[in-house]
Formats: sequence, structure tokens, C-alpha cells
Amino acid sequence: MTVANRAGRCRRLRLASPNLSPAMRRILSDFPSPAFGCSGRTRLATTLATSAAISALLVFHQPVWAAPQGGTVVSGTAIISTSGTTTNVNQSTNKAIINWTNFSVTASETVNFNQPSAASVTLNRVIGNESSVIAGAINANGQVFLVNSNGILFTGTSQVNVGGLVASTLDISNADFLAGNYVFSGSSAASVVNRGNISAASGGYVSLMGKSVSNEGVITATLGTVALNAGSKMTLNFEGNSLVDVTIDAGVLNALVENKQLIKADGGKVIMTAKAADAVLSAQVNNSGIVQARTMAALTGGSSAKTYKKGSITLKADGGTTKVTGTLDASAPNGGDGGFIETSGNTVKISDAATITTLASSGTTGSWLIDPDGFTIGHYAYWTRPWVRRAHDDGGDISAGKLSSLLATTSVEIQSTDGSGTDGDITVNAAVSWSANTTLTLTATNDININAPITATGTSAGLNLNYGGDYYIANGAAVTLSGGNASLAMNGQAYTLIHTMAQLAALDDATGTASGLYAVANDIDAGATAYDGPVMARLSGTLAGLGHTVSGLTISSGGSYVGLIGSIGADSTVRDLGLLNADITGNSTVGALAGENNGIVSNSYATGAVTSLSSGWAGTGGLIGENYGTITGSHAAVTVTSSGNYVGGLVGFSYGVIASSYATGDVSGYMTVGGLIGGGGGTVSDAYATGDVTGNNYVGGLAGTAGGTYTNVHATGNVTGVETVGGLIGYSNGVTLNTAYASGNVTGAGQDVGGLLGMSNYGTLTNVSASGTVTNTGSYTGGLVGRTDGTTISNASFSGTVSGAFGTGGIAGFNGGTITDAQVTGTVTGTAAVGGIAGLNLGGTLSNVLFAGSVTGILTVGGVAGASTGTIDHATSTGTVSGTSNVGGIAGNNLGGITNSSVTGAVTGTENTGGLVGNNIGAGEVSNSTWNTTSTGQAGGVGNGEGIGSSVVGVTPPTIPAYATDAVQTAVRAATVSATTGVQETADNPPSASDAAAGSSATAALAGPSVASQIDSSAAPAPTTSWRQLQEQEERRRTRAAQQAHPAVAPAGGYGGAIRSIDVDGQHFDLEKDSAPASSAPTTPAAPAPVAAPAQ
Repeated sequence: MTVANRAGRCRRLRLASPNLSPAMRRILSDFPSPAFGCSGRTRLATTLATSAAISALLVFHQPVWAAPQGGTVVSGTAIISTSGTTTNVNQSTNKAIINWTNFSVTASETVNFNQPSAASVTLNRVIGNESSVIAGAINANGQVFLVNSNGILFTGTSQVNVGGLVASTLDISNADFLAGNYVFSGSSAASVVNRGNISAASGGYVSLMGKSVSNEGVITATLGTVALNAGSKMTLNFEGNSLVDVTIDAGVLNALVENKQLIKADGGKVIMTAKAADAVLSAQVNNSGIVQARTMAALTGGSSAKTYKKGSITLKADGGTTKVTGTLDASAPNGGDGGFIETSGNTVKISDAATITTLASSGTTGSWLIDPDGFTIGHYAYWTRPWVRRAHDDGGDISAGKLSSLLATTSVEIQSTDGSGTDGDITVNAAVSWSANTTLTLTATNDININAPITATGTSAGLNLNYGGDYYIANGAAVTLSGGNASLAMNGQAYTLIHTMAQLAALDDATGTASGLYAVANDIDAGATAYDGPVMARLSGTLAGLGHTVSGLTISSGGSYVGLIGSIGADSTVRDLGLLNADITGNSTVGALAGENNGIVSNSYATGAVTSLSSGWAGTGGLIGENYGTITGSHAAVTVTSSGNYVGGLVGFSYGVIASSYATGDVSGYMTVGGLIGGGGGTVSDAYATGDVTGNNYVGGLAGTAGGTYTNVHATGNVTGVETVGGLIGYSNGVTLNTAYASGNVTGAGQDVGGLLGMSNYGTLTNVSASGTVTNTGSYTGGLVGRTDGTTISNASFSGTVSGAFGTGGIAGFNGGTITDAQVTGTVTGTAAVGGIAGLNLGGTLSNVLFAGSVTGILTVGGVAGASTGTIDHATSTGTVSGTSNVGGIAGNNLGGITNSSVTGAVTGTENTGGLVGNNIGAGEVSNSTWNTTSTGQAGGVGNGEGIGSSVVGVTPPTIPAYATDAVQTAVRAATVSATTGVQETADNPPSASDAAAGSSATAALAGPSVASQIDSSAAPAPTTSWRQLQEQEERRRTRAAQQAHPAVAPAGGYGGAIRSIDVDGQHFDLEKDSAPASSAPTTPAAPAPVAAPAQ
């Protein structure tokens, strides 16, 4: 393409490409050859220069650098003349339309528009297929529109001085232009780029429009408007000769607006907007240069009358991202107030390199609005444990350090709009602080999440929080406004800031009630004064703690309603407030935060000690004495002490809602004492307690008494009482308990003691477990529940150790309800009526239960039930059973029904001992059940009694499989709940004195002859069914059971049917008659009796 001369000098670039126009050839010929005849350094420099020039030009469609050509006036009156390198357009009408075949200006050329006035407009439309390249000068006393769908480039040598300029790749119809409807539209993919110097007259405008618009030069419009806009249809809105706004009516694929150099519109406005065609085809607005629209003085009415016009800057990516890495300056360095800056889009990114200011040297600092769908300040890194996180200041949409530095020079508003899900949230993930008298405003469509501190120390600094959902302050993320004249507003309502205890104590002085909106603006030390009553008697309004603490509060009172606040009224709120090392003493209705709550307490906590002097009704809790409202997200690490009733680690008495709250302190009282709640009713969810609890009656690790609904709750502390004592709840009345566990040790000395509940009256317990040690010297002791009456328990388990006296069981000491899908793997020890699942099953139901631990007692001991007058179905005992009298693998004494059950664990007793039942009396009946004669050590299924039904079989290996299969075990294992934090609320309905009738029934269940009427095994009749035949029958039964695929248990049929007799160790038994062995005389073996199919 180039050839060096023999002298080695650089020759001019010669282009032979047929695709380049003559004008392009002429322009490019001005560049030296990059390839031949030059030194290495020269070749490199010229190559770079040429490449840059070609790259710039080839963005457009074969541009021609020459004076405008082919001009035809199609409307209005104008004369076009050319003299040398100057083209003059002399226009005599206010508006003129000229169609050009091309419109380009070389560096040596000038185009002048001489118009009647500054209000005159010339529309120049290029109808050829070449882009416009402006390298020279364009001058106009009025306004010039240049429309070229092929693209427009103002090169670095261009100089444009006009009243107003529109450079657009979008077209406008003649009719709209003449009518003043400045609507531009088109589908051109070409760009508008400025690399030169464009200047509008004072109050004038510069508008660049197209799919892609870029400023890489200087644009100036003092007191006027500079608008860079990308879209496929837009409207220019004028007031007189002034451009006031641009509306983008339709977006475009990959819309782009960017500023890389300088835009100045002091006293005016800069508008940079782009609109995407849809949500997928995003728009981009980028500023890496300087955009300046400073406040400017303007003279009115003479030189002595001076006013100031504030500047404004708008960067908006509708359906895309606005990114700022450069400078946005709407300051007022020479007087007046600062201006306004808006950066908006679906996403807004502010670089640490950005400079943004609206600072006023002598007036009021301006403001900056950040308006994305959602916005994150800083970023969180999550460490090994998901609940432990450390903030670091990178990532997000702006760093907290950058926001802090910008607040030194401008007030900032961050506004999330039109978001869905978390898109409408604003999240602060790293600490923000500033000392200037500026204001930070956070406006979220949804929530404001403050996960790191916000600190403003300026005398009149301000914070505004506006939210459609709520605001949340994480632990350790306090909001501090320490200035004497600082301000806080939330959702447009101003709050009174509290900085000292004196200010807090004075709020209710006039009326006895603090009625208003208050916020604790910094941590407060209350240690200097000891109070003799509540600091605030009654709150009827809102006290926002903003994540702050009141430390060292001491109150010593003999009265009631004692705490920081005596009573929180209905429709009142206390939130985000902590009490550290509080020491609160009162008679009744006592709590560290409040004696009584009728409103909402959220995200608040207390540490220290709370004491009630009452020996009767105490109503005392670590945080709240009595709750009739709602408590959420709160906790107490308080030692609570009373000799009265209704004493709790968090709340003494509750008849409201408690959610996502917990208590960790030790609690002691007399009656109705709980680690979280003393007693009451209502709803409790996601709550727990870990402290030790001590009391007399109705004592629980979580609640002393309970009613209502409890979900996802647990307790881990040790519980000590006399009677009605539970690891989770002492006494429950009609409670619905779902997903709960207790793991502490439980100790009692009376009746109704359980690892989870002491007594459950007509409730529903689902997915529950206990694993501690339960010890009781009285009656009715259960690994899970001491006594149940009308309660349904399902998916339950116990894996600890339970030790009691009369009525001791792995699940329940006394069962008067229904227990299904339960298992015990722990150790059960008692004196009488001792069972692996239930000590006494009086009229209740035990179904799909598994005992795999060890049970030991003296009288009436069973692997499933010590004594039963109810129903036992699909029960399996694989554990060891040991007792003295009335000992059975399923039941010690049976007065009810036992079906579809099996025993493989060892059974040991002195009298009335059987593989299935020790003593079967009265209406007791056993059917479709098996025991392993080898592993149980028992040749007989029943130690004493009658009522043996069909298909009761004692077998030796191979072992008959348990009727409660692995599916049952899987179901009950689910009861080993790993519930998360929770709060519990209880309905207080304590039981009456011990049930005399139940005691009488229990005595009857233990009755029976002292000597067993055992089956005589001395005879050895010929077998009627061989072991091989039994094994074949078992295989068929297994096959049918697998085909039925019962979802929870094996088929109920077992050996169903018609086995009339059986041989055991050479001895013959008639099962139907349940009588003594048949004659021992040898007989001819009979054919095996037919075996019916298992029951479905």
C-alpha cells in the first residue's frame, strides 16, 4: 500500500482501495506511511496515529470530508452559497428545512448559518448514504439541527459555536418540525460522537441523540442544557428557546450514553439518559469524565441584584446500568446553594475513583439521588459458620468508604424503586460515617437492612429512612446521630433524639405518659443514678433504640410495673434496644425492659439480674414481666429470681405472641416457672431456652405451663422441681407442639415428670424428642411425657435415661391418649408398671412403636407397656426386659388388645413371665404376634392368663421380622428434632389434684393371680406343622408384605389365619383352645393346616 523512496524518506500514504471515497483518500493521505521508508520509532507513532484515525472514521458509513453538498431547501427560505472554504446559509424565515446529499466539514472549512434570530431553527437532513464528519467550524446565531442516520462525528479539530445544536441519527418529519413537535425516531444503528469543542450560547443547548452517543471532547452550555440520549424514539421538550427535558419514548438494543471528557452546563442542566428495548437488552450510561453543572450567579434588575441558579445532573439508564467512575459536580463554590445530582437505573455502580459533590461554600449543600432497583453499600464475606460474618468494604454498588467521603461534600439519597423480591431493598453491609452537616436518605420500596454501623457526628447531620416494608438493624450495627441538632425521620415522621438518661426520664414528666416518636441516638450509661421505679412510667408511641444500649440501669422498688418502662401501651413499639448489666428489683410485673407489654417489642435484649419480691403472683421475666402483645427477635441473658409464681427467663406471663426469641439465664421461682416463659397461652415459634430452671410445681425448661401453639422450640437446661416437671414444658393444656426437643436433665419428687413434658392434657405433639436423664421419686415418669390425657403423640423418640417409681415409661409414664410412630433407645427403670414405651397404657393406643433399649422394674414390666388396658398394635421390642413378677416382652399385664406385634429382646422374670405378655387377664387378647423363643429366653408367649387369639407364634431362628419395620423407625427418627431458636408461649390451665380414678384403674391393671396358670410343657405330642413348613410360610408372608409396600409399617396380617396348633421343642400346643398340652402318645403327623393370606 506504501512504497519507500530510495533516500529512505517517509512517503505519503497512497490508497488504492476502491471502497474509499476520494475525500477519504485525500484526508488519509495527510498521514505518513506506517509501513515503509521510516524509522522504527516513526513507523510506530504513525501507525498508531493512522490506526486511531481510521478506527474513528470507520465507525461510520464511508464518511466524506468535504463542504456540505447537494443542499436543497424544501421548506422556508434560505440561500446557500460557497466562497472558498466557507459555506454560508443565509436564512430569512424563522424555520427552514434543507436536504443535503452529504454534510461534512473538513478542518479548513467553515459553515455559517445566518438566521433571523436566536429563536430561528434550521433542520439539516442528510439524505445520502455517507456519515457526517465535522472537522472544521460551524457557526450559528440561532439553532441548528443536523440529522444523519449514517452517523455523525465531530473530530478533535471541530469547533461548533451555535445558539443551540441537535445532532441526531434519528429523523424528524417535516410536519412535526414545522409544528414544533420535536419528536425524533428511527432504527439507525449508527453513532453520534463528539471529540471536538461544541459550545452553545448562554441559555442554549446541545443535544446528541442516537442508539449510541459519546462525548470524548468538550461540550459547554452555560445556563443551558446538555443532553446525551440513546433510544429509538424521543421527544425534545422546549420552553421558548430553552431545552428543558428529553423524553425517551422507545428504547433500543444496546443503548449507550457515555462521557469520557468534559461536559459543562453551569447554572443549567446535564441530562444523560439511555433506554433499553426490553429487560434483556440492557442500557448503559457511563461517566468516566467530568460532568459539571455548578451553581452560577445571574444578574437580574441591574448589577446589584444577584440571584443564583443551581445546576442539575441526571444520569439514567432505563432498563440497564449507570456507572460513575469520573466526576459529577453540582457544587456551589462561589455562592448560593448546591445543586442536584441523580444517578438512576436498574443498577447503579459508583466507583471509588468517582468524585461527586454538591457542596456549597456559603449556602446549603445540595443533594445526590441514587435510584436503582436495589442497592448494596459495601459487601459481606461469610466465614466458616453461616451465622458469623465479617464486613469488608468491597463489592456492592458503592463502597461504604466512598459513600462516607461523598457525604462530606453532598447530601445523598439512595432510592430503590420498582423492585421485586430483594431488588427493592437497600442494604448497608459496611460501616458508613461522616462528620459534615449533610443528610443521608435511604428510601426502599421493600426493606432497609442495616448490617453495619451508620455514624453521623455533624452538629446538624441527618438521616432519613423511608421503607415500604421495614428496617432491620443487625446486632452491633447501631445508628448514631451524636450532634446536638442532628435529625432523624422515618417514613416522613420526625423523631425526638435521646442522648442522655435525663432526657429519657423527662419524657413522661408532664402527663405520666410519653406520647411521641423517640429514638436513642447513642449508647447511654445509666450507672450514675439508682432509680426507685420505672424510668418511664408509660409509653404510648415508639421508642427506637437504633441498635444502642442502656448500661448499668439499677432499679430498686417495692411496687409493681417495674423496668426501664413501666408499661408499653397498645399500638406502641420498642425496638432495637439493649439493656446491659441491668439490676432490677420489684414486687410484681417486673422486667428489665418493661414490666408490661401491650404493644410490640422487637429486636431487643437484656443482660443482668431481675428479682421479684412477691411470694404470690410475680409476673416476672428477664426482659418483660407480662406480655399481652408481641415479642419478636428478642432475648435475655438475665438471672431471674422469685419466690412467687409465673417466673420466666424472658417473660413471666404471656398471652400474646413470642417469635424468634430466646433466653439463656437461670430461673428460679415457686410455681409456674420456665426457662423462657413462666406460663400463659398464645403462640410461640422459633424459640429456645438454655438456662437451668428450678421451682416447685409446673416447672419447665422452656415454659412452666403452656397452651396454644408451639413450633420449632427447644430447651437444653437442667430442670428441677417437685411435680408436673418437664424438660420443655411442665404442664400443657390443649397445646399444639410441633418440632420440639429437650436435652437437659429433669429431676422431680412427685407425680407427672417427663423429659419433654410433665403433663399433657388434650394436646397434639408431633416431631418431638428428649435425650436427657429423667429422675423422679414419685409416680408417672416418662422419658418424653410424665402423663398424657387425651393427647396425641406422633413421630416421637427418647434416647436418654429415665428412672421413676410407679408408672415409668420410655415415652410416657401414664398414657391416656395415642402414641404412634415412636421409638425408645434409652434406659427405663422403675418399681411397678414399667414399660419401654408406656408405664401405664390405660385406655390409650400404642401403634407403630419400637423399644430398643432396656427396661427394668419389679412388678408389671413390659417391653412396650408395663400395664395396658388399651390397644397395642404393630409394636416391636428388641430391647431387654427385666422384672420380678408379671413380665412380658410386650406387656407385663394386659387387659386390652395386642395385635401384629413381635419381640426379639431378652425377657427375664421370676413369675408370670412370657415372651409377649406376663399376665393376660380379663378381656385382654393377643393375636397375630410373635416372639423369638431363643433370644427372649421364653418358651411361652404368655406367662399367665387367657385370651390368646389366632396366629400367636413362638419361633426360633430364623427370626420373625418385627412388625414395626425400618419404615417405622425412619418415621420416629425424624422426631429427633434439631429445631432452631424459638420462643414459647403457654396457656396456663394447671391440672387438678392427682386423678384418683386413674390411680384406681392403675391398681386394677396390676391385679391378677399370684401364681401363674402356665401352659404345661411336659408333654411332647407329635407336631402338626414342621419347622420347614413354618419357614416356607414365613417366606411367602415376606413376599406378600414386600408387594404390598405399606408406606409406614409392614402388613398387619403377619401369620394371619388358621394356625390351630404348633409344636415347640417337641411339645404340641392347641392355640385355639389355649389349654394344657395334648396327649403325649405318639400320633401320625397330620397335614399342615392351611395358612390364610396376611391381613391387608
